[in-house]
Amino acid sequence: RGHGRFSCVGMSLGAYVGALWASLDSLYRAAFLVPLVSMGDMAVELLTRTLGNAGDPQFVRDLFADHYPLRREPKTPQSSIMVIGGEDDHLVPRSQISLLQKCWPHVIVEWVRGGHGAGTNRSEVFDRIARFLTASGDIPPRIKE
Repeated sequence: RGHGRFSCVGMSLGAYVGALWASLDSLYRAAFLVPLVSMGDMAVELLTRTLGNAGDPQFVRDLFADHYPLRREPKTPQSSIMVIGGEDDHLVPRSQISLLQKCWPHVIVEWVRGGHGAGTNRSEVFDRIARFLTASGDIPPRIKE
């Protein structure tokens, strides 16, 4: 339809879908808030937390391998991907963002105070995302706490 640039914003599970999209297509920009990035690792963590044992962790991770976004180099340039994590997120742990940084080391990661809804009610977070998504060159300054 004549559009040359697509961007994506996703939160939590929506960020998982966005990360999968960024791994498959070259997006102009992508912004992920409190992203779930590995369903397999989350399943292992939840099974361990609730049952005390995840069985064979690799088997559990392999159940989700077909749609695991971090198993491939993203088609979207990593410098065009921004991640905003909640410092006190108890739903999607910091280990999810650490895993994303390990697999995609050049993404921009910023932290804001709060839990899983961190940033959703703060205009400076949305302003930062808007500036990031519309930047034509250099990435705008970080969120100020």
